[in-house]
Amino acid sequence: MAIHYIKHNLCLMLCTYYCLASPKGIEVLENSLFYRISPADGEATKGISGIAGDANGDMWLNGLSGVVHITASEIQRALANHGYAMTVERLDYLDGLLSAPEQIRPLPSVVKTTDGRIYFATRSSIVWIDPRQIPRNTTRPRVDIQSVNADGKTYDRPKELHLKANIDNLEIRYTTPSLLIPERVHFRYFMEGLDKRWTDAGNRRMALYSRVPPGTYVFKAIAANDEGVWSEGATMVSIDIPPSFIQSIWFEILCALLILLFLSSAYVLRFRRLNAQIRARLYERVAERERIARELHDTFLQGIQGLLLRFHTAARSMPPESSGRKSIEEALTQSNDIMLTGRRLVQDLRNTSRAVTLREELEAIGHGFQGLYATEFSIGTHGKELPLNLIVADELFKVGREAISNAFRHAQASSIRVELDYTDRDLRLLIQDNGQGIDERVLVEGKKADHWGLPGMRERVAHLNGTIRFESQQGTGTTVEVRIPANRAYRRKQFRLPQWWHFE
Repeated sequence: MAIHYIKHNLCLMLCTYYCLASPKGIEVLENSLFYRISPADGEATKGISGIAGDANGDMWLNGLSGVVHITASEIQRALANHGYAMTVERLDYLDGLLSAPEQIRPLPSVVKTTDGRIYFATRSSIVWIDPRQIPRNTTRPRVDIQSVNADGKTYDRPKELHLKANIDNLEIRYTTPSLLIPERVHFRYFMEGLDKRWTDAGNRRMALYSRVPPGTYVFKAIAANDEGVWSEGATMVSIDIPPSFIQSIWFEILCALLILLFLSSAYVLRFRRLNAQIRARLYERVAERERIARELHDTFLQGIQGLLLRFHTAARSMPPESSGRKSIEEALTQSNDIMLTGRRLVQDLRNTSRAVTLREELEAIGHGFQGLYATEFSIGTHGKELPLNLIVADELFKVGREAISNAFRHAQASSIRVELDYTDRDLRLLIQDNGQGIDERVLVEGKKADHWGLPGMRERVAHLNGTIRFESQQGTGTTVEVRIPANRAYRRKQFRLPQWWHFE
């Protein structure tokens, strides 16, 4: 925009304009009231020393920041919408205005003449402008991307780039031709795939990025000329940055595999430790059983055997027809049965495997009681019968034996039913009868006075980390349900590690 100079000292011509200017805004007189309007540029109203209006109703101000031009449409919009920030045009040294006006009051530094020109007084001269003949730059600028520098390597005027991995610094230089006022050219750029919004670069002609991640990007740039006319379209360059090994999907897969390997190693080591602890406890229990069996055989059974031999000797010394000899021989016959029972107990203590299943053992107990009581007994299984841990089978047998014995001896039942349910979650043992039921007081207290059958059952089940439930009502029978977790009840195949895994 051209500003013409008058290099002679002239007197200022005063012109009345119905507005007042202050650093906080401009007061405009309308309908006998003053209304404050403010520009978006806060510097525009600083040091205003003169105001004039042209034939179009536009406002021209002379201040410390230069000559400020406000169109009539912006003034009307600000008056209609209080709080609206007006867009203004500022003319400064780039337009040929070399100095600011003197801050002398009350003399105005702006005057409009009859020929339509507006004169502005500055410290060193007087300049004028004709609002009717202001040349405008309507040419839309086009951005030219001059170069891309990636970690010191420069690519001139690229359209499509394939860079190396691990780019630390990416510098993109751009410009646009402008022969009028290049300092007022305004730029914006956007890296598609990396930026979230357009970056307002002002008159800076360079975009900088650091540590750009791998990917395919499109750099776009637009510009506005000195009159604020923007580019019709953006200038673009495609940039492809491949991932390095540690940025690739294969590295992520490798890390995931290493984490899985670490977790599996920790699990296996933990499994080995628990397995060793369980085996140590089992060995201790087997050793204790063997010790008890050995003591029974070497002391108790041997003592009874010696005592029986003395009774045999005494019996032979008595007449065959003697009543005393017959009594001794009957006692010796009973003692032989007791000795056989004791030897069988010793044999059971030394055995680490069971020759019969839990179902067969419970069935034998039930059928044994059937010979003494007129009670129907039945047993059934559900699911695939799985091998049980020795300790679990032994403890469950004793719990089941106690429950079956109580049902035969105390329930006065006509029917007793035993069920074994093998599931993937647990092992379930159910003993059910249709007898007279358990006294409610016994259920509440947990035992009968001077009887320890029910507490013993609970202790054995708790030792196996299982649960036991007693359900009974007078006259409707009793149900005893025992559940043992599958990981404790079933005997799994021993997990063996590969040979290379052992660290010994």
